[in-house]
Amino acid sequence: MNIMYRSFAASTAILALLLWSFNVHLLSRYNRDKSSFFLQHPDDPVESRSLSLGRACLKARNESVPRSLYRNLPKPFINLSFPKMGTYALHEYFKCGGLHSTHQICGDKQLKCATCIQRSVKAGLHPLKQCDDADVYAQIDNGFYFPQIELLELLMESYPSGATFFLTFRSMDRWYSSICNWPPNKKLQRMNDRLMHLNITGFPAGRGRDMNEFNDWYCIHVMRVREMVAKYPLHALVEVDIEDPEMGRKLKDMFGIDKGCFGQANVNAHIHPELKHGVGLSSYFKQRQQNETLIQDIPPASPITFQAEGAKNDQSPIVMLAEAIQSDAEQFSLRPISVPVNAGRKVNLRGLDDELVRDAFLGERLFFFGDSTLRNLHMWLHYLLRMNMKDETPFSTMNLTQANRVFLDRINNDGESCQFRTELGTSNGELACKGVPGKHNTMTTILDDGATESAFLGGWGNKCTDFKDEYDAIKNFRPTILVANVGLWWFHFQKRGRERSVCIVDKWLKYEEWLDGILNLAEEAGVEVLLFKTTNLICDEKYQGEMATANDLYSSRDEQTVQKCFRSFRPKMMSATTDADILNYCINGTMNAIGSDHHNQRLLQFVKDRKHATTLKLAVLPDRNIQSCQFTGMLDGRHYHQMNLARIRLLGNVVMSLKVKE
Repeated sequence: MNIMYRSFAASTAILALLLWSFNVHLLSRYNRDKSSFFLQHPDDPVESRSLSLGRACLKARNESVPRSLYRNLPKPFINLSFPKMGTYALHEYFKCGGLHSTHQICGDKQLKCATCIQRSVKAGLHPLKQCDDADVYAQIDNGFYFPQIELLELLMESYPSGATFFLTFRSMDRWYSSICNWPPNKKLQRMNDRLMHLNITGFPAGRGRDMNEFNDWYCIHVMRVREMVAKYPLHALVEVDIEDPEMGRKLKDMFGIDKGCFGQANVNAHIHPELKHGVGLSSYFKQRQQNETLIQDIPPASPITFQAEGAKNDQSPIVMLAEAIQSDAEQFSLRPISVPVNAGRKVNLRGLDDELVRDAFLGERLFFFGDSTLRNLHMWLHYLLRMNMKDETPFSTMNLTQANRVFLDRINNDGESCQFRTELGTSNGELACKGVPGKHNTMTTILDDGATESAFLGGWGNKCTDFKDEYDAIKNFRPTILVANVGLWWFHFQKRGRERSVCIVDKWLKYEEWLDGILNLAEEAGVEVLLFKTTNLICDEKYQGEMATANDLYSSRDEQTVQKCFRSFRPKMMSATTDADILNYCINGTMNAIGSDHHNQRLLQFVKDRKHATTLKLAVLPDRNIQSCQFTGMLDGRHYHQMNLARIRLLGNVVMSLKVKE
């Protein structure tokens, strides 16, 4: 199975090199990732920072707000963006929706928001206390004083019950052109010149000589806001691309305000002559991008044809399905897809509808044994199996976001009391239902047909156990389909906040023995299909604080850090465990992308070596390959709760691909 992981051979070569130099100098120090500039204070010199990492800071994130908060975001709404970034369009949007919105002016006496903020702070009050009591503050600076920069942390601290902050985005070359041509009256000083003569935190007098310096300024501000909001679990951050032709629809989903309320205002007709005759910018950009817009509702009878760039026709259809979903989760997660295979043939991969659920799962005895990543998958399948989808609009016609909302509505319409959790951390976006413990170890589904059963049993890898009781439970259940995994619980940041015991080191080193044990168990229990689930993608960019520091140190093979890891285990390990084994764990068993990729490479190699030496149908459930960082939250980085319908669709197609084989 051609799945994109780090090269196992390269990892082995690195380990060999480290072992060669161990007696002289345990590890050579690697250069640190320059991206750490984001943790610096904004008045540090820009030259000391590396701003070339894909410029993600200049693009709106599609998933900055958990969908569970849609239509329920805490007020007030405070825009932290810069002038000419669509602040007035945001103001007009919320006014159109019936909210009390302010833009630069806070009060009936034409009092500037920046002025009343300064007065409030001087009086020892929170920044907006002496300003107009509004729902929305669309622009709080006056072009000279920027509270969103100078008082950012104070603004965050002033709303202990939560507030919603905004960042708006647009093409940076158009923004630069806008501030260089605003105001339109040529007798007045242009905004870029005025800003160059101010002394703003992070943008001292004299800076702003070209577009790059303005870009860097906004980039630093964006990253600072993102990091700051993430520290306050009750706050939300909405990121708005004002040039996105679908933004009206997206905002409607989030706030319930008609999409026609969103359009760009305060436009300079001198630099946008195409808009002189009443055509809004949103219409203009929509027309420009209409050929680039891919998301559309396609009925199940018309599969989308997917051909990955550079894909080979000898790839398996399941691999190509995973690639499609990862390339565009909204578009491809649930809809049927047609992929090319050998000799010009195409294979149609089913979308998530009643037919796929019936053919893949009904009449089967499914058993899920593993960690929370399998528990979450099973819980969504539990409700999906009990759902009558035959007379409902199939999920295979929906985008992923829409389907998640419909899924939750259908569960609750059936008498359940469920919601998507909103707190930061590993539970963000998790399905939580009344009467079901959040961290349950067991769960069983029995359908009325008398033939279909599905069960989950937790196999927590952090325990020094042989899983004898769990294995007996699997045998007694006699599943026809067994899905198993272990991984995340074995990963460490030893001596850096995620400690692991000696027995876990031994289990990690003997991972292939665990896989062999599950294979033997499955054969003994009469299992027909055995699927080993890949370990989830770990997006270490979502780490903060101690975890972020630990990741930086272990990713760079920091000498002192790896020495401490090695020395914490060596005296306690059996003599049969070599120094090389311990170093292998310290380097490749880490709680980051290195650790998960290494673990999955071992799994793939095991299945490749064993699949033709067993009578049952053995395969990998490659859900790691559909995952992307936008679907996991800050302080988590390893759970993808809002992708569970996509994972079930992938599971169904894997099962069907094995059922049709002889």
